[in-house]
Amino acid sequence: MKPKLMYVAPQRRSTYTINDNVAKGKPRAPRSSGYTAIRGRVRVDFPIAVEEIVIEYKAQYNNKNNNLRSQLIGIGPITLYCPKPVEVNEDGLALTLKVQDSSLTCEEVPFTFSIMNTNCEDKLVNLKDSLPSGMQWVENSLNVTDGEFTQSPNDYGNNEVLDVPGILVHGGSTTIVTARAKFTEDKTTSYQTRASINYLDRENRDKTYESCDLVYGCGNSTINSISAGLANPVTIDEIKVNKSCINDGDKILVTIHVTNPGDLLDEVTLNAAFTEGFEYIDRSFKTSFKLTNGTINKEVIPYSEFEIENFSLPPGKHEISFQVQAPTPISDQLNEFEVNIDMSTTSEIDCARIEVNGDNEVLVPFCRDLPYCTLDPNTEIPTEISEIGITTFEKTMDNWPHNTYNGFIVLESKSKGFVITRTTSNSIPAQDLVEGMIIYDTDDKCIKLYNGTDWNCIQRTCPTN
Repeated sequence: MKPKLMYVAPQRRSTYTINDNVAKGKPRAPRSSGYTAIRGRVRVDFPIAVEEIVIEYKAQYNNKNNNLRSQLIGIGPITLYCPKPVEVNEDGLALTLKVQDSSLTCEEVPFTFSIMNTNCEDKLVNLKDSLPSGMQWVENSLNVTDGEFTQSPNDYGNNEVLDVPGILVHGGSTTIVTARAKFTEDKTTSYQTRASINYLDRENRDKTYESCDLVYGCGNSTINSISAGLANPVTIDEIKVNKSCINDGDKILVTIHVTNPGDLLDEVTLNAAFTEGFEYIDRSFKTSFKLTNGTINKEVIPYSEFEIENFSLPPGKHEISFQVQAPTPISDQLNEFEVNIDMSTTSEIDCARIEVNGDNEVLVPFCRDLPYCTLDPNTEIPTEISEIGITTFEKTMDNWPHNTYNGFIVLESKSKGFVITRTTSNSIPAQDLVEGMIIYDTDDKCIKLYNGTDWNCIQRTCPTN
């Protein structure tokens, strides 16, 4: 029998796709991931007992200029367990929860919610799980397999409550919802949790059904924590390029800002993959710290990719950069330049981990045939710091918002948008109009600017100076 394959990272950010229970890597250039990175991991689960596990995978090789590179896979820890029989309620539904029995306090804990629907018709259910004090849900860790999220979940990241309304569970199937939790207290103890689903039965009555632990039966699920310090991962804070659009033959500077809040981290690998036809410029790799070890894979890395492996990252904030050469001419089949950054570590330090704050890729359009023109960004050293900041983060970077320059106010969030006043230009009395006023016009569906005389939709045009 074949196991169930599931995403570990959000599907959009994963470096593979799952179709018909087959995981297929996205095109190597420009999407790349070390096999220790979360977005490159596939979760594998056998719903019934098996006696033997056979792993099959196919690898493609890039043989341009006789350069070959193995496409490696990594096999993570295998957990063996004997599940209890699933208990289906009178409405034909069942809910089981599988958690990792024990975990270091610096590790994340995977949760697997299985919602079984034995009815012929589809069912809409709401899933909820409230963690005990000392644990919180990990942001952007929620995924669904063999079902659909018809509504957005709550803002569960760094929160104790996970609330997912409107999960569509197809008739005669099992929908699997996965998420990850983290510890907020560094102590050896036991935590208990129990999930529930809420739904309408055949008579339109509101019903609630609590989860059964997959291994121990109906009741609470237990997580045993082992004190090892709280998670303190290395983070990739920003990835940027020095071009707003790219011409044939351009040299593109890629800069990566990294923070290591802990001690020296060894066995680090940085991989960058770019759009086909673009190449790493030899000897352009630079770091703001003294690089004492590490190997740049010049001979075995295919074109459209750059990698340095087994280097050490010292504590603190650092800048890593390299240059990429655009081809001449750029293929007409391409629409934009993409660079995808991945950092991973095989260090034996407990809970050593590298995370990306935001997206791990940058997209830059090509300058030709654009409906508008652009100018390269101002690279002069800024002279004024920002004094006022509003953030939804519990923790901010050191010296924030002063480290963001030339701003009157700095807004920061991963999940919130900035909403300007929504009204119509005709509804604002003439005596209240101020030159430079901006609104979102709900009639004309555009952002409008008052220039002192008229209201006009803001449109992108060519800058002239």
